[in-house]
Amino acid sequence: MLAIRPKDTQLRDTQQTVSLEKDGVEIELHGCAVSQRGLFGYWALVVCTAGLAYVASVWYPGMYARLAMRPTQLAQASYIRVQQGDKQLALERVTASPSDGSFESGFGESKERVECNFTNKTELRAFSFRHHCFVFCPTFNAFFAVSQWKDAAWTRGTATQVSGLSNNVVVQRMRVFGKCNIDIQEKSYLQLLWEEALNPLYVFQVASIAIWCVEEYYYYSAAIFVISLASIGSTLVSTKHTARRVRAMANYVCAVRVLRSNLWSDMESSELVPGDVVDLAEPGLDVVPCDMMLLEGNCIVDESMLTGESVPESKVSVVSGDHVLESIDVAAHTFDPAVSRHIVFAGTRIIRARKARSSYPGFSSDSAQPFRATAMVLRTGFCTTKGTLVRSILFPHATKFRFYRDAMRFVWCLAGIACIGFIVNTINLHRLGVSPGEIAIKALDLITVAVPPALPASMSIGMVFAARRLRKAGIFCISPSRINVASKVAVVVFDKTGTLTEEGMDVLGVQTVSQTLGEFGELQTEPWGLENTSTMQYPGEDAKVGGRGLSVDVALAT
Repeated sequence: MLAIRPKDTQLRDTQQTVSLEKDGVEIELHGCAVSQRGLFGYWALVVCTAGLAYVASVWYPGMYARLAMRPTQLAQASYIRVQQGDKQLALERVTASPSDGSFESGFGESKERVECNFTNKTELRAFSFRHHCFVFCPTFNAFFAVSQWKDAAWTRGTATQVSGLSNNVVVQRMRVFGKCNIDIQEKSYLQLLWEEALNPLYVFQVASIAIWCVEEYYYYSAAIFVISLASIGSTLVSTKHTARRVRAMANYVCAVRVLRSNLWSDMESSELVPGDVVDLAEPGLDVVPCDMMLLEGNCIVDESMLTGESVPESKVSVVSGDHVLESIDVAAHTFDPAVSRHIVFAGTRIIRARKARSSYPGFSSDSAQPFRATAMVLRTGFCTTKGTLVRSILFPHATKFRFYRDAMRFVWCLAGIACIGFIVNTINLHRLGVSPGEIAIKALDLITVAVPPALPASMSIGMVFAARRLRKAGIFCISPSRINVASKVAVVVFDKTGTLTEEGMDVLGVQTVSQTLGEFGELQTEPWGLENTSTMQYPGEDAKVGGRGLSVDVALAT
């Protein structure tokens, strides 16, 4: 849901407050535009400080926005400054795309429907923040998340008309919602290297190496330089490997049969938009590409990818008069159980889809019988339940460890001792008549001795090797920085598996029991002699075994 709470009348058009319930955060959106004077002053400051101002703006993102940007109305903003409290999270560019005709849309605000008409607008203004897409609504002079969008017909309890969506509607909705795919853009090695090199600890290392070279500590400087390069390189490889695994898990495109303009046609699932009608009974459709509402027929699905529970769930079609479609909150993270029984979520595997007589006949070249298992697309991409799961992996909630706090206190204590030594050493050298340049070098050298520059590089290398050992053991770590606090763990609670690991189980064999000795015998991995040990029955359809995950694995093993 989204809430707009202007702080005063003057700021009403320049900022708004947005509550992202799926992520559990509240952010502020500030409209900004480039100030030519401010931009010139910023780059002049960067040149005068030999790039130090640029490094500082990377460490403190709000610095660039305050120097080079000026506040402006949200309707004319070219950039949106996303802020949480006093901390700036991002500076996002506003894009404008042509908007032909009217795009009637419903956005939920306090469970009330809001109409946004773009008839008089020649462009659609939008921006993206952490894979949340926001569209500017001229009626309310504010940005709304596209995850709140609801077709006007849905509020009246009417699904997509029997002819499907028209091409004009599909084009317009594609501009707003984008591709129906969770595609994570990977950062290049150059981008990762630049971000890692601008880390404050590595900047301190570079300054320390420069001071040591002036002091002619060449061997020690070379050793720290090599260690730092190895640390940065190993961190880049580990980060890239993790990003590729997450992208491979999230990215999924398949062939689907869609009804558009009264014609059933095959296309890629990435072309789907909310409101499309899809046939779930197609033989090639195994994994659902987006969140859909079952309109006709019924199906059994495996939601272990989302819930971790390898238990089949039965989905039934909506019945006229249930008022499910008009009351559904498409922006909600989870649905009420009475609604979830009609929703087929993205990422779930279809075990069985049973057809029913369809009211969406359309025209098709290979199907004369109007029997289908139709479903209407509700949410696509990162707006789906699977998209929320992936976003929680990419942007986890910030956690504070006392171990980190104590470690930083220790470093600051060392820095304080170094400052005291810096002052005392400067006074003593000045009394001895040492030149100011020599005094500066000696004093800065003292700081590099008190605060160890090689500490972050050593910790990074240790984390990389630890993550590699975990990977060899089959343990996937999405946050290697947490490995440092593993030694402080006192209690471990094992939760269900299957969300990020493999679902289901494997049958290794049968272990018989000796009734006389009361002990287990040897593990029998071959079926010989075990024909009459167990008897079971399982449902099957279209040469596919259905049922509970454990029962299916045991049945296939026998």
